Amino acid sequence: MTNEEIEQVAYDLQCRIWREQHLLRPGGSPSLIEMLNPSAAARLLGIEYEVYEELGVHSHTAVCDMKRPG
Repeated sequence: MTNEEIEQVAYDLQCRIWREQHLLRPGGSPSLIEMLNPSAAARLLGIEYEVYEELGVHSHTAVCDMKRPG
């Protein structure tokens, strides 16, 4: 996909979230921040996902054991 196509898909999804915001919080409107949360899009699209807080975080610190020349 081109950048323009990705932007269009994202824009279309934002519009859908706005139109269907009543599905995100029955009985009340979600805040704008809530509507931009990826979980809102996932719910409207019927996608389930898990959040891993550790993703991309190393559990250890790499230490370089190489000796410097000279």
